[in-house]
Amino acid sequence: MLDPSNFSVGGSVFFGNMLIVLNCLSYAIFLVLAKPLLVRIRPFTLVAWSYLFGGSMVFLLSIPALLSLDPSIVPRTAWIGMAYIVIFATVVSYGLNTWAIRHSSSALVATYTTLQPVIAAILAMLFLGESAGWREAAGFLLIVFGLLTAWAYWPTLVEMVHKWESQPDYSHGYLVLPLALIFLWSRRASFPSDQVNPS
Repeated sequence: MLDPSNFSVGGSVFFGNMLIVLNCLSYAIFLVLAKPLLVRIRPFTLVAWSYLFGGSMVFLLSIPALLSLDPSIVPRTAWIGMAYIVIFATVVSYGLNTWAIRHSSSALVATYTTLQPVIAAILAMLFLGESAGWREAAGFLLIVFGLLTAWAYWPTLVEMVHKWESQPDYSHGYLVLPLALIFLWSRRASFPSDQVNPS
C-alpha cells in the first residue's frame, strides 16, 4: 500500500484491500460489542467462544487442504512456530486484549493495538535480520500520526460513541462505515483498473 507503482483499485488487488478493511472493521465491532458482554462473563470465556465459532468456519474451509497435507513432511520448526502462534499470538494476546477492554475502554484498546506493526518490525530486525527502509519508516509515521490524532480527538470520540450507545437518534452511527464500504464495493466496476505508473 506504500508503493505507488503497485496501486490499483481493480481486480484481485481491490478485493484483497477490501478484505483487509473488512477484517479491521470486524475487529473494531468486536471491541465495541465485547465491552457489555465482559460485565457478565470472564475475558478468556469470551475469547474461547469467539474462536469456537470463528475457528469452526475456518476449519470447514480448510478441510480440502488438510486432507491433502502430509504431516510427516512438515518440518519441526513449523510445528513449533504454529504452537507459538496458537498459545502466545492467539490465546495470550487476545485474552489480554479482552481483559484490557474489561478494565478500560474499547477505544483505548483499539488505539494501542496499532502499535503491533511497530513491535513486529522491531522484532523482525532483531531476530530475523530484516532491514527497515523508507516504506517501513512511512508506515511508522502513519501509525504515530494515527495515535496522535486519536489522542487529540479522544474526548470527541468518547462522546460520539456514548451518543451512539445512549441516544436512539444516533444509534445508526455504527452502520455508517459498513454501508459506505458496501456502496464502494457495489460501484467497484466504475473504478479504473489500470495500475498507476509514477513518472
